[in-house]
Amino acid sequence: MIPPYKNYEWEIKMSKTTNISFLFGVVFVLTGCFLPWKQEGDFISMWTYGIQVFPFFKDNGGLLIAILASLVFILKFRAPDIFKKPYYWRVALCSILLFVSSIHAIPLLLNSMLEDGIIGSPTIQFGLILVLIGSILMFTSTLFHRVGSRLIPPQHG
Repeated sequence: MIPPYKNYEWEIKMSKTTNISFLFGVVFVLTGCFLPWKQEGDFISMWTYGIQVFPFFKDNGGLLIAILASLVFILKFRAPDIFKKPYYWRVALCSILLFVSSIHAIPLLLNSMLEDGIIGSPTIQFGLILVLIGSILMFTSTLFHRVGSRLIPPQHG
């Protein structure tokens, strides 16, 4: 006899919500890798991209972040058989992703605060903010997905 589960619908909604927030996080991270991360200068400004594709290929740290986000996405929806417990690999890779994106964002935020009002000081741009928000979404949805999926009862025919 299966014990009655009161919060069964809530757990299904929780699982769907964490999947949707995870997908938004992946889209934010991968989109933010190709958008500008930093702007320096005032009259002649220089934009720094995470991954610059045109007119030449240049990586400023966005390639590692894009690879980590892609690996977490693959582990979430299509885990290869070589990984025994893909949940723990996802948590580890998401924490590394959050750490790497924080390493890029925190110095720029501190420099922006310290050099406030100085003409031409480096400022953080939209791409790096998207990467940071997306990595936080991926990390939290990976942690909370375990809570929702663990409590769903098995289906009996």
